[in-house]
Amino acid sequence: MPRSIVLAAIALLSLPACLARDAQDRCAAQCPAAGGTVEHAGGLSGVTITIAFDGSDSATWSSSRGRSGTLDLACGG
Repeated sequence: MPRSIVLAAIALLSLPACLARDAQDRCAAQCPAAGGTVEHAGGLSGVTITIAFDGSDSATWSSSRGRSGTLDLACGG
């Protein structure tokens, strides 16, 4: 997965205030709530990347090309 997409998603999740966005609750220093997702659709490539959160300090990602993996998040204890 392109590092820029991962960094953008992590930056979005690192906002200082407590927010509620599309089934995703996020407060400073807490992990994203279970059930939240971030999706990016590539313009020229046509590839879609989806990052799914389960409430822990890691998230899973998948692409429309069949690739997938996990990400460590800087949140929680």
